[in-house]
Amino acid sequence: MTTRRAVLLSTAALIAVCLIAFLITRQTQTEPNTATGSTVSSPAPAATPGSLPPAIPGPMSTSSTSSSSPGDSHTDDHAEDPDVDNEQAWNPVVISFGRNFTNTAGGNEAWRSRLIDDPAQPHVTTAVAKQLATVDVDNVPAGHYDTYQPVQTSTLDVAVKVDYTEGWSIILHLNTDGTNWQIYAYDRYEE
Repeated sequence: MTTRRAVLLSTAALIAVCLIAFLITRQTQTEPNTATGSTVSSPAPAATPGSLPPAIPGPMSTSSTSSSSPGDSHTDDHAEDPDVDNEQAWNPVVISFGRNFTNTAGGNEAWRSRLIDDPAQPHVTTAVAKQLATVDVDNVPAGHYDTYQPVQTSTLDVAVKVDYTEGWSIILHLNTDGTNWQIYAYDRYEE
């Protein structure tokens, strides 16, 4: 009986340790990051009508990082990382939105149409499309797309920092339904 009791106690202790580790990990993933003031698992607050979304201080926590070179090219330093393998699917959405974000030619409707892209397979969610309709393009900063860098990735969700040559950046939050990637939030990025 002593051996059986020892095995049962050891098993119970192992289960308790695993449960505690799970709860701690889950809690730290949803608690606000005191260094950045943001919550890792939720998108940033919505913008007020006629303005850009509020700034989110950086840097964000990273699960993988890579850097890109100017233009369309992007260096993949994580070929073994399955999250970055999704990059081929979300990359066109990021580049299109990044380039078109500062292209305000033609006014509000033309700007919004470029950011949404193909209405049959839009690059943004319905909520972001509605928010874009409230932005006055006169409030969009001047800039030229430079590079992008994934700052947080998973199989179905990614956050990407888009840099502009003028020295400012935005964060795009994308998710997928398994087929199409869409931007469900975007924020100014400040360090």
